[in-house]
Amino acid sequence: MRRKFLVLLALSLLSCQAPQGSPTSSSNPQSEEGVSSSVSAREPSSQTPISAESSQESIEKDEQGFIVLPQGYLTHEERPHSFGADVQEKEKSGNLRLFLGDEPVPIYNVYVNQTHRWDPEAKGRTLAGVASVSVSTGAIFTLACTWVIEGRCKISPSNKNVSLSFDEAHRTVRFELSEPGDYLVEFRGGRALHLFVHEYEEASPYDESNSIYFGPGVHNKNNDSRLRDSTLRISSGATVYLAEGAFVEAAFVSTSASGFRILGKGFVDGSVFDRNASMGSRFIPFDFSDCRDFLLGDFAVLDPAGWCFNLYFCADFKLNRVKVISSRSNGDGISLQSCKRVVVDGCFLRTYDDSIVVKNYPRWNNRSIEGETEDIEVKNCLVYTDLAQCLEVGYETVGEKMERIHFHDIVILAATHKAALSIHNANNAHLKDVRFEDIVIENLQTGQGDGTPLLLEFTVAHSPTWSDQHKVTGLGDIDGVLVKNIRVLSGLKTPRIAIQGSMETRSGYPAAPHKITNVSLENILLQGERLTSEYPAFSLAYAEGITLDGVTIS
Repeated sequence: MRRKFLVLLALSLLSCQAPQGSPTSSSNPQSEEGVSSSVSAREPSSQTPISAESSQESIEKDEQGFIVLPQGYLTHEERPHSFGADVQEKEKSGNLRLFLGDEPVPIYNVYVNQTHRWDPEAKGRTLAGVASVSVSTGAIFTLACTWVIEGRCKISPSNKNVSLSFDEAHRTVRFELSEPGDYLVEFRGGRALHLFVHEYEEASPYDESNSIYFGPGVHNKNNDSRLRDSTLRISSGATVYLAEGAFVEAAFVSTSASGFRILGKGFVDGSVFDRNASMGSRFIPFDFSDCRDFLLGDFAVLDPAGWCFNLYFCADFKLNRVKVISSRSNGDGISLQSCKRVVVDGCFLRTYDDSIVVKNYPRWNNRSIEGETEDIEVKNCLVYTDLAQCLEVGYETVGEKMERIHFHDIVILAATHKAALSIHNANNAHLKDVRFEDIVIENLQTGQGDGTPLLLEFTVAHSPTWSDQHKVTGLGDIDGVLVKNIRVLSGLKTPRIAIQGSMETRSGYPAAPHKITNVSLENILLQGERLTSEYPAFSLAYAEGITLDGVTIS
């Protein structure tokens, strides 16, 4: 009788299980590496359940270690879509596969650097994935991997509320994206896919007849006569179009040009160029000086050999929806130096150095002419900073005029090393009217590696490393900063908030204080708790008129 009961119990339990091959939701809230699963997981409408008869087939692996997906597991996606071409010359991911419906989307290898320590040779890099696709009004994706998932996966930014379905048996994650945008899919252990989703277009807005056109495939100095010395020099009025599926291994350089555009959904690939700070080797993919009235949009830059965008004494320009993934020394994303009237809108930056940085530099040919910065707007961006600062003003601030700098409506996916929001005045600038507003920090983990556990750092001080590199100057000040509607969702409980001027002690300069004045902190939430004047991690010095929600704290 006991044996009969056990048999009946086993059959009953089997009847309650999901069919083999069906995605099943995981509710594991948090991995040991801090990657959480989706709060609510559902099966997209296109999911076709697989019968129990496929269970034996579902555990078979192919030569790359992926579970073999049963016939009918992936269903056809009818909506219009494109992703250029599968470029065979470029290395593909060996442990991730992406499907749009039942059609494979190429995932290319790209390096990231999670050492959180500056290294001239960047020896600690690891591989991640990157994919770019165009779809209309949303799409259903299936992502297969070679490791056990255990529900430890998330898709950022969290405000997109992307639901996940997990099929642990087949090691897949299924999700639906309802709108174009830039997404980061993260698994435990630092594994990641950077997914750039564009709006589908019936026809390319540019072609070979009216622009400098780079079609799908690899373009370099060996196969494209336009790329002499791996450089394309941009003249006034030019339009450069990087088609979907294009990989351009070159730099774009211009001096004193105006009215040009560089657009398209392709890739600019810097991985083939040497970068070693100890040896002085570098290759900057976008290097513009004294240019005006230009537009850069939509393309992605992979593994630049140094800074990505070096914009020097330029004015009246826009960067729209560009993407950057860097991993080598001095891998700054967007560097604005002595620039005026700039809009950076909707960009994605994952960088191994400052993600977005505003500086003042002197003229290299006559350093008595100092820089000026004014009317800088950075908005609607996604930022993931593996080293240094996320949103930075400084350290190089040679030139008295730096004013009206506005960062707003930004999601910082991860701040892992130094301050998420920072102003470092290490030269003679009089910094005025700087605003950080409506910023969400999804994961504040500053202080890793050789970093410092800071949320915010504003300083006026001479820096032995940075102050005297380009011109020796006295010190300036900071006056008028607004930090408003900042939300930290997870990470450090009590990150430091430093607002510190300094006393000049160098010989040859008056022994006077250089202050930070009129800083307003408003509505700052740390994991749901509103910051108050009792907060224990304030560091204040030579600071006056510092208020928190209207209450003076210094």
